[in-house]
This record gives sequence, structure tokens and C-alpha cells, in this order.
Amino acid sequence: GGVYPHTTSLHWPDGGMAGPAAAAGEATASGVRNETTTKRTSETRRTRLAFISIDLRKK
Repeated sequence: GGVYPHTTSLHWPDGGMAGPAAAAGEATASGVRNETTTKRTSETRRTRLAFISIDLRKK
């Protein structure tokens, strides 16, 4: 994973409710084009799920 900036206001096409940090992480993973892409994408998915859970608990 890693720490992502909290300034992104992106929304996923599927309308999923995710925090800005998770959205930034997804964008970062999408931009990675090397042998670590698969690993980073997996970490991003886990990070995204964690942020979705946090967001749902806050509501």
C-alpha cells in the first residue's frame, strides 16, 4: 500500500463509494507500467476495500 494524497475528487464509473485516498491509489496503480504492476494493483485493491469500509462506518 502506501499513503495517498487526500485531495483527489475522482469518482469510479460504477458509482462505488470510496474515499479520495483510495481513488488516488487507483489512479497511481493505473499509471504503473512495469513488473510490479500486478503487485501494486493487488495492494491498491486491498487499500480501496479498507477505505470503503472506513467510509461506510463513518456514515
